[in-house]
Amino acid sequence: MDDHDWELLQGAYGPATEVPALIRELRHGGPDPRADLERKLSDHVQHQGMLYPPAVPTAQLLIDALADETTHDRLLAYELLLTIVENAHHYEKEHTADPTLATLSVARAA
Repeated sequence: MDDHDWELLQGAYGPATEVPALIRELRHGGPDPRADLERKLSDHVQHQGMLYPPAVPTAQLLIDALADETTHDRLLAYELLLTIVENAHHYEKEHTADPTLATLSVARAA
């Protein structure tokens, strides 16, 4: 989770510095109601169907959360990942210098 400089990854509402803590909460439970957690994470990765740079590393973390059977809210991880995947074509056209989801998938499989 700490492999990325979340301060430099700008979402729709500013830097994505709270994403690691939100993913930890998704994985282990926490004080936020599910709807609040979903809204906070979603706000960092997309707005009105447009993905932002935090979406790519967040997708990696959501995949890891889905792979872990002890994750507190795997359904939320799935729903957020689905949102990213469904809107990836918008992101990849706008951010060609950033790694694409397909590139990351190949790298993770190697």
